[in-house]
Amino acid sequence: MTYSLIEFAAKLAIASVEMEIAKREVIAAACAILAEESKSLIGVPKLEWPPLADVTVARKDGVNSPLLETGAMRDSIGWNSDAHEGYVGSNDPLLRYHEFGSDKTGNAWGSRNPPRPVLGLALVKKREEIYAMAGRAAMAVMLGGAAYAAEMAELVHLIREFGRLSREIGSSASDLLTPNDNHKDKR
Repeated sequence: MTYSLIEFAAKLAIASVEMEIAKREVIAAACAILAEESKSLIGVPKLEWPPLADVTVARKDGVNSPLLETGAMRDSIGWNSDAHEGYVGSNDPLLRYHEFGSDKTGNAWGSRNPPRPVLGLALVKKREEIYAMAGRAAMAVMLGGAAYAAEMAELVHLIREFGRLSREIGSSASDLLTPNDNHKDKR
């Protein structure tokens, strides 16, 4: 399929708008995926994490549920995004100790705490899924299957028809779009 320069410019303009919409949607979806994965990691032992201390398992009545006490920290994980950035995190200060560990004995537990990353591990686990989702969104825009694909096709059709009509009547498109001096508004 060939396009005139005007058609191609219109296609690029619409694709640019489509890409911005797709970007916003991908950022929001990626944040939702990461928040959900982060929540699912809490309370389940991971090979990537050091095991809980025997005293901690005993305090939890023998249950090996790392990072899970009441569920408040898990439930505090949330996300938000805008057109350019997304954020996944928690307002629970204890998550910071779990994510990065703590060498200080003055933390909430009164002892050293090895890192048991939740947010970082979620990103590692879901990175390929998010990349694939972003790639599919970009391809949908490039192939005309994005949110405004029908409008884009209609616009290209109208531009072609406009070009055809201008050739039929022997005028250039710019002549049809430029006001005629004979029809100036005389006030």
